[in-house]
Amino acid sequence: VLELGAGTGLPSILAVQLGASRVVSSDYPDPAILATLNKNLETNLAANLKDRWIVKGHVWGEWTHHLNAAAMHTDVLDVSKLDPSEPTIMPAFDVILLADTFWMRHQHDNLLKDLQSLLNPSGTIWAVAGLHSGRAVMEAFFSKADSEYGFRVE
Repeated sequence: VLELGAGTGLPSILAVQLGASRVVSSDYPDPAILATLNKNLETNLAANLKDRWIVKGHVWGEWTHHLNAAAMHTDVLDVSKLDPSEPTIMPAFDVILLADTFWMRHQHDNLLKDLQSLLNPSGTIWAVAGLHSGRAVMEAFFSKADSEYGFRVE
């Protein structure tokens, strides 16, 4: 399971508590943001579940190799042998969670590119957004996901 734009990490916490074997919680790589996310996960997960999650910083639209490596329970991935113009390694995530990630309309393409490179072909994306994002913004995202990126939107 991958949560993009994790914020406080509530969906990640629930995914771990509901039995996900590995959860990668990701947000913008600002030290304060990641420290808060780490603290929330540590505070709200039992000690026996702590090996099931990891926090990773990520800027949408940039390389996703470190996220796929984290899904494989490793931080070790020899990126020196990877070509940045090539697609990422095999998408590792069966489930991607998005909660309130649509409000930055200028980031829709970057987010959709990441979803393409991170979602296993048989995987599912679960997305929720508040009305404060605006219906037009959400409709634009889902329309683009369907028409330009080939995602089936239900």
